[in-house]
Amino acid sequence: MRDADPAAALGMNYTSLVPVLVKAIKEQQMQIEQQQAQIKTQGAAVQHQQQQIKRHQLVISSLMKLACADHPQANIRKVRRQ
Repeated sequence: MRDADPAAALGMNYTSLVPVLVKAIKEQQMQIEQQQAQIKTQGAAVQHQQQQIKRHQLVISSLMKLACADHPQANIRKVRRQ
């Protein structure tokens, strides 16, 4: 609120600010919940991919053993895990 006197103290109507803050907090909470759901989904996807990688590593290892057994003269290098 402005007064005619420029040296007068200015005031703020805090009551009208409450609904704006409540709405902002609700929106923020919704974003947090959406992000938590996304993190959970991504975590499950990562876990699934890790399981697939382990299965693929076992298959590769088995195939290399077969190849070495069938063709001992073949130059099959061991795959290094990083």
